[in-house]
Amino acid sequence: MGCFVYMIFGSCKDITIGPTAIMAIMTHEYSGSGGPENAVLLCFLSGLIIFASGLCNLGFLINFISKPVICGFTSAAAISIASSQIKGLFGLKYSSEGVLETWEKLFENIEDMRWQDLTLGLCCIVVLLLMRKLKDLKVVKVKATDGKGKRILKKLAFLTSVGRNALVVISALLIAYCVDNDQPFTLTGEIKPGLPSFQLPPFSMTINGTYYSFSYMMENVGAGVIIIPMISILESIAIASAFSGGKTIDATQEMFALGLCNFLGSFLQSMPVTGSFSRTAVNSTSGVRTTAGGAITGVLVMLALAFLTSSFKYIPKASLSAVIICAVIFMVEYEMVIPIWKARRIDQLPLWGSFLTCLFWKLEYGILVGVLINLSILLYGIARPKVDVNVTKIQVITSKFLTNFLEERFLFIRY
Repeated sequence: MGCFVYMIFGSCKDITIGPTAIMAIMTHEYSGSGGPENAVLLCFLSGLIIFASGLCNLGFLINFISKPVICGFTSAAAISIASSQIKGLFGLKYSSEGVLETWEKLFENIEDMRWQDLTLGLCCIVVLLLMRKLKDLKVVKVKATDGKGKRILKKLAFLTSVGRNALVVISALLIAYCVDNDQPFTLTGEIKPGLPSFQLPPFSMTINGTYYSFSYMMENVGAGVIIIPMISILESIAIASAFSGGKTIDATQEMFALGLCNFLGSFLQSMPVTGSFSRTAVNSTSGVRTTAGGAITGVLVMLALAFLTSSFKYIPKASLSAVIICAVIFMVEYEMVIPIWKARRIDQLPLWGSFLTCLFWKLEYGILVGVLINLSILLYGIARPKVDVNVTKIQVITSKFLTNFLEERFLFIRY
């Protein structure tokens, strides 16, 4: 649904709307015990909030979340997501909350790990990292004097590098399918085939004969109603800016389009969606000229849901964990620490405040702490401005040929 809606209302021709790793993990975290029903409700509420923000022309509010706060949040979120996938990599099953508890339970259950899953997962990680560097190899660098053959090789290398996630998952699926009689891997399991039906988002649910009201679902969702829309907006606008070719991105228009994508998608049981960097990169490389390219993506997804879901059960969980880990580890923006230190040292406070709070407490509290620290710094500077006073004396000029000037003093004040 998102692909078709953005095709009409979106402003960036390259961007592809859909699920992303960080959005999926955060949706899982805030869905609570409600499962898919809460995820769909999150999509509906996120769409309403983003759409209303766009109608109210609130795109400027994005500027109040500074780069250090975003840097700290994304880095902590990446570490949290990667840590949550460790159990899948080792073939373990346990529940945990937070990074510390995740690693603690990993060592407690390390004796129960499945070496087959670990071997497959590590191999997938190695292959993914190597394929990520494929496009940067000198042997596929193209010069102006190179022929058509090498240009095609460069294009194939780039597409292979960008599409590495799909290639690795398909390869792992084929391996698991070939050894199905003596299955050594932990598989994803059965997935309901077919396209979703058009219906209202769930405002109540029944689990094991127990009825849960809308208020209970909202308690489970909690701060996700605020965090999910904010992350969705930030991720989508950041990707749109990266592929805009220097053009100014209208944040309000993007919020309007993204809100409609989530709102209408919830009527087809969609989880919250946003812009995807990897799929957008493939879209851009393919030479897309208009947002109508999203229609091709949407049609392919519909065909996959209609005819290929029976094969998805053979996907090993270790391969999915490897893909997610490799997708998020590069979101840790450690390289930003030194530039921020050189530019303005006090900005380290919101960065580390946001990072540590997100990592060891809650993601939503991390953003709040970072924003509050940043606002405190701004308000302190306004309340106690630095004033430089310079007094300049102008000499008296006397001449019978010139007009006499009186001696004056000028006061210059700089804030």
